Amino acid sequence: MNNSLPFKRFFFIFVGAGLLLIHSWFSYISFHFPYVGIGVTATSSGTWIISDIYKGGTAEKLGLALNDTVALVNKQPTGQHFTVNKYHDIEQAHSIEIIRDRIHHSFDIKNSANEISARYIIGIIGELVLFAISVVVYFKVRHSRSVYYLLAVLILMGLAFIGAEASARSDSLAKFIVLNAMSFIPFLFAQFVYHFLKEKGYKLFSYRWFKYGFILLSVLAVMRLSYFFSMPLHTYFVLDRFISLLSFALGCLFAISLLFIMYRKKRHEYSFSATIIRVVFTAFGISFFPFLLLSVLPDLFGKPILDYASSVWFIILFPATCIYYAGRNKLKQTKRFGWPLLNKQRDAFYRLLEEQGQVKQLEDTSHNLLPNLCEALNLKGAAIRLQNNNRIKLAVHGAMDAEEIEQIMKNKDENAATYVVYGIHPGEEFSSHIIMAREGHGHTFHAEQQRWIAAIITQLSIMIENIYLSELLSLKINELLIEPAAAGDKSPSSYLWFRKSLYEMQEKERQRVASDLHDTIMQDIYFAKQRVAAIRDNASQSSHLEDELKELMEYLDIINLNVRETGFQLYPHLLKEVGFAVTVSNLIESERMKVPFQLHLRIEHKTEWDALDTEVHHHLFRIMQELLSNAKKHAMANQIDFHLHLSRQGFIMEYQDDGIGFDDQLQSTGIGWHGIKHRMNSLEGQLHYDTAPNEGLKLVLTLPTEGTDPVERRN
Repeated sequence: MNNSLPFKRFFFIFVGAGLLLIHSWFSYISFHFPYVGIGVTATSSGTWIISDIYKGGTAEKLGLALNDTVALVNKQPTGQHFTVNKYHDIEQAHSIEIIRDRIHHSFDIKNSANEISARYIIGIIGELVLFAISVVVYFKVRHSRSVYYLLAVLILMGLAFIGAEASARSDSLAKFIVLNAMSFIPFLFAQFVYHFLKEKGYKLFSYRWFKYGFILLSVLAVMRLSYFFSMPLHTYFVLDRFISLLSFALGCLFAISLLFIMYRKKRHEYSFSATIIRVVFTAFGISFFPFLLLSVLPDLFGKPILDYASSVWFIILFPATCIYYAGRNKLKQTKRFGWPLLNKQRDAFYRLLEEQGQVKQLEDTSHNLLPNLCEALNLKGAAIRLQNNNRIKLAVHGAMDAEEIEQIMKNKDENAATYVVYGIHPGEEFSSHIIMAREGHGHTFHAEQQRWIAAIITQLSIMIENIYLSELLSLKINELLIEPAAAGDKSPSSYLWFRKSLYEMQEKERQRVASDLHDTIMQDIYFAKQRVAAIRDNASQSSHLEDELKELMEYLDIINLNVRETGFQLYPHLLKEVGFAVTVSNLIESERMKVPFQLHLRIEHKTEWDALDTEVHHHLFRIMQELLSNAKKHAMANQIDFHLHLSRQGFIMEYQDDGIGFDDQLQSTGIGWHGIKHRMNSLEGQLHYDTAPNEGLKLVLTLPTEGTDPVERRN
């Protein structure tokens, strides 16, 4: 029985209430006590003199000066005031009496103007942004170990922002939180990066180094509990502040080094995790690194180049940059931009473009493609008309009348009051048109919609021609299967090889699909059915029905992922949706989580690879699948590398592993190896390999560039 949902809700409510209380306390300290900004030092005679006047404090505005003797704080001896006793600072004071040139001067600090400082404004902005991101991550991202570390980083950063002003006023809780945040944030951030990469299948260094670091920082955190006790802490505070700054600097350097190493390795990969690494590396570099170089490191060895109240603005850039780059990356993929209504239409338009690659018959367009066209262009209906000699086929969606469509086509009225007709394939033997029913007489397409229509027609011309040719080919194949003699004057026996090969391929593919369905999806559905039955039987007496349904939903999500994985293996639809580079990067990313060896991919000249023909993409994708399959079964390798690049010889795909290799004289004659050779032959490419027992395998596949004679390239 799963009790995680109530626990998560309780945990979220508990954390939220705690953060609200902390925020309220820090705000009370910040508004109730003006920032005094005085550092004092005890003399040998027991008096206290002003040794520091901090920028932006009340002391600076009131005209207090260095070496003034502080006689009373809150009308009591200076040494009895708790901030003086603990930190050698004067804060949270209502009044101060000083002696200058033997003359007593009294200052009423309580009634001094307590203006809202820039540091407090930064704190509020940073806190709200970071906590808002935390809420989104908590509810929108599937929970994992890396996500929890990310949440810890965001929450600690938010607390540090809002606690900075109260810490400057010597509040013990604020100092405890800010110093711990300085120590832990880079460490937790590095943990997030480490576990995120581990979850994506990357093989990294041992985790024990993080454990040692966590133990050390935890000991320091426990020692900081002393801030809550009334005792002299000035010497310890100076040392602890130095340790916190040093921990922050070392943690940042470690995190940026880890990010840089992974960025260097993955900069030519286009998977999801590689994109995340690039975004985080960029955001971390332009936010934490300037803060480190301008304030933290100089403060360790003297005085900050830029005061913390100013340099902390760089930290705000971290979530802002992450949001910007994540949004920009999303825009590149989905092209969503503009007003909400237009966004909805554009979503439909891009779904339409994606679906065109999945249409196999004209009738299929009535279910997905034409409805999305109507949504994208705000149409009452749409139809596609295909004519082959005297044979007419129609696919219709919405308020369309077949007889009226034929009347329009007969009269060649392509600009009727309510219909708009666009020619796709003009011709007498074979022609096709798209007919759109507009909302009203005055309805017109704006400029962007007209560009959409032009793009749609371009894609439809390819799709319909493929449908037409496929139908002709199907008819011919049926003739060969049913009546081979109908193919011509050749003997029917000469076509037996074709029938036999076709049936064998069909049976093998059916067997593979059936096996996948039986081993994964059917079993999953069976267990889900059993789970539903158990919930139904116990519904009347179960007090955790919501938890059980939540668990079932998660299980159905797993079934859905298995279905998608099976579909992806049958047909890599991403090749058309996001391109070759992203598709093979996703393949490597998916396999990386399943294999025991390290798996690396580098793709250079991404644009050129994506520009190759779809047929080439399919062959290369299947070759990579086959190489990975052989590696998992036979190679016994520790590391496998794919490198795709462009050279004078053409497009180069290099595969290399450090496995057991094989004897070239006893080369495998398996289906997979021959399949790779046949695919390369069909692409007019070259295949070279170098291997020996226990020497691994290096494979180089070369495809000639377009417009170049393959024979000439070989020479």
